[in-house]
Order: sequence, then structure tokens, then C-alpha cells
Amino acid sequence: MLGVVIGAALALNTIIAVSIGGIVPLLLKRTGQDPAVASGPLLTTITDMAGFFLVLSLASLAMPYLV
Repeated sequence: MLGVVIGAALALNTIIAVSIGGIVPLLLKRTGQDPAVASGPLLTTITDMAGFFLVLSLASLAMPYLV
């Protein structure tokens, strides 16, 4: 069950990273910012926060099956 939790979190985190990685440069370009400079740190921060949230929330939901 732990593998399912980690696998689901990884899959969802990848989907979020791909989505944010496509949207953030477009939004930055629209606002007049340089997408090449600001996209990397912003994408990394959002992806890391989403990954921690997904792993911890899925693990807490699956806690009865993990113990």
C-alpha cells in the first residue's frame, strides 16, 4: 500500500509539474517578465510544495491500510 501512495503522489506531482511548467512561462510573458529567468525557481517551488502535500495527504488517507 505504501508503494501505491508513493506512486500516486509521484504521478499527480508529475501532472502538476507539466501543467505548471506550461502555464507559468505564458503568464510571465503576458505580464512582461522574462520567462527564462523566473520560471525555474517558481516551478521548482510549486512542484516541491505540491509533492510534499500530496505524499502527506495521501499517506494520511491510507493510514488505516499502512499500519
